Amino acid sequence: MRPLLCVLGLTAMMFTALAAAQPPLRLVADKWPPFSDSAMPGGGLATSIVTTALTRAGYASEFEEVPWARALLGIGEGRYDVLINAWYNESRTRLGQFSGAYLTNRIRLLKRQREALGFKRLADLYPYSIAVVRDYAYSPAFDGDSRLNKVAVRSFPSAIRMLAAGRVDLAVEDEYVAR
Repeated sequence: MRPLLCVLGLTAMMFTALAAAQPPLRLVADKWPPFSDSAMPGGGLATSIVTTALTRAGYASEFEEVPWARALLGIGEGRYDVLINAWYNESRTRLGQFSGAYLTNRIRLLKRQREALGFKRLADLYPYSIAVVRDYAYSPAFDGDSRLNKVAVRSFPSAIRMLAAGRVDLAVEDEYVAR
């Protein structure tokens, strides 16, 4: 299990006494159902939790759904204040501050139904091609292992299409998102 969905951005703003006088906080996330998806009630579970917490703390907010790479870039450029569903990694601390975890994710390797897969350590995955979403952070060990054959894709739906077509052997994703 991996603690996930930390709020990344200018969270220090939440502790100022002038919250009501501030313009709405600009929240951003990619489409990642059931956690963030503008078509879902409340914008998804993570969006609902973050906006509710901000509202209770006296902050107005606006949510925008954009592709992951644009969300990260927008946080770095100051177009957005809060990235609501970012897994922690060291390089992202240059973009902003992380809150404590408010949800936990179970990351799974997905494979085609009739393919065998048995592994106990990362080295067991070296023979496989693994679809990973570009700029996502999975775990320091996984992200830092250059011997893994990681194939960067734009989104999880792209990873699943590649897996179904046999262009990769595995895909990595949160259990609920994959369902």
